[in-house]
Amino acid sequence: MKRKLYTIFMRPFWLRVADLLTSLVAQEGMVTEPQQGFSGIGAQLQQIWRSADRRPGRRLPFWRDFKAENIAPAMKEIWVLEYQPDDAMIVRFMGSSIVHWAGRDTTGKDFLEHRIAPEHRKMMMGIYRTTYETPCATCLTRLMFLPGKNLKEMRTTFFPLHFDEGGKWGLLGCSEMRTAAEEDPSQMEGSADFAGAKLLPPRFVDLGFGLPPNQPDDPDVQT
Repeated sequence: MKRKLYTIFMRPFWLRVADLLTSLVAQEGMVTEPQQGFSGIGAQLQQIWRSADRRPGRRLPFWRDFKAENIAPAMKEIWVLEYQPDDAMIVRFMGSSIVHWAGRDTTGKDFLEHRIAPEHRKMMMGIYRTTYETPCATCLTRLMFLPGKNLKEMRTTFFPLHFDEGGKWGLLGCSEMRTAAEEDPSQMEGSADFAGAKLLPPRFVDLGFGLPPNQPDDPDVQT
């Protein structure tokens, strides 16, 4: 509690005013102006997400309503997760670049079980839920330390989705691998699947509906 109060009052005055305005706007059910904060494939995916048709009364697109020709330019780098009861996130699609970096195709399997360490699954599920329930976009950066090679950076951006009229939801995301020095991408196979990585705190981006009031704990953890 003391830490939270310290954080609030140590924030610059203009940020506290912005927090207050955002809170008031959310209470009135209004939509705030979206923030900018995407780059690379993430910016491209944002345009794809925004251009998808919306069903009457729905703020988010349904996965089935995306048009193949709109997704095609980013197809290699995108992935889709669908929420299932008991906090499972089933992989419904993996682009070829994602499979290459991961070292294997996990389509149809629980992403949390197969890709996230047990002690970090609750934290990641919290980030996924926040993204959908707000709704907002989320940007994650994972630093990867591979012995004898350059430091790599996996940047992931994802957006909320509906899966059916019954309330099923999911995420449409993209990931891109970067390295501190020039390196042939063909040599990065499996580089997203090893110990010695650090996940930086998530960055939530306003899509026009505000930002989460209570963000998940900073994931300053080894994964």
